[in-house]
Amino acid sequence: ATDCDQGIFFSYVDNSRMVDCQVTGTGQGYFFAAGNHNTVTRCVASDCENGMNVQKENDMLVINCAFTGNTVCALRLDVSPTIAVDNRFEGNWVDVMAYGDAEVTLGNNQFQGSGSCALYLRDIPYSRILDNQFIDSQGSSIQCHGDMGGTVLEDNSLDDHALTALIARRKLFPCWFGSALKLEGVTEFLQGVERYAVPPLYPQEFGAKVFKIARDPQGVRLTYLKGTGGSLKVKDLLTNRRPGLPEDQ
Repeated sequence: ATDCDQGIFFSYVDNSRMVDCQVTGTGQGYFFAAGNHNTVTRCVASDCENGMNVQKENDMLVINCAFTGNTVCALRLDVSPTIAVDNRFEGNWVDVMAYGDAEVTLGNNQFQGSGSCALYLRDIPYSRILDNQFIDSQGSSIQCHGDMGGTVLEDNSLDDHALTALIARRKLFPCWFGSALKLEGVTEFLQGVERYAVPPLYPQEFGAKVFKIARDPQGVRLTYLKGTGGSLKVKDLLTNRRPGLPEDQ
């Protein structure tokens, strides 16, 4: 199915199996509503608005499918208990949106390059989010809202790019354990700093911030600076005059 409003539409269908289908450039790629025990295997949804829209289905199974370039949501689960495993999501605005007080299992899926967030989860208690891989999410990897009581998130992994972005935005605070005095854990700590710390970008022009004013034993005033860019040579003249101001100001 290609370039149409509805790609493949199933309503009140029970115990079906959809295998090796492909939809491209549609409004709704696959649409399932009010059915039971349906399975989608090795199917593709690309460049649609919603890749797969599942509404009020019972016991849906989505396995080994590919969702790429969908502009709204790749897999939308609306009050639909669903198991989605071994799927690949790439370049979608939102990869999976699940909501509506229904148990969902997401396992061993790969989420890569989502524009907004990989998983948007709301009011899905007692769900299982297990062994998924998140790579290069442009926004959030996982957003959880509402009642998520009893939901288990285990063994999911984030790539280094996602981790360094979270650390830089002060959303994630890594911890290391050890003792510098006993030289325990020092190597691991330095490796972690090298791996996850993002070096700041400094301008070419010299700049600095004054963080302390003091006097030496002879009473001469000392100014302590923290450099924020550029370089400073011996006997360089420093001024805090703003550009465009006359000499007497």
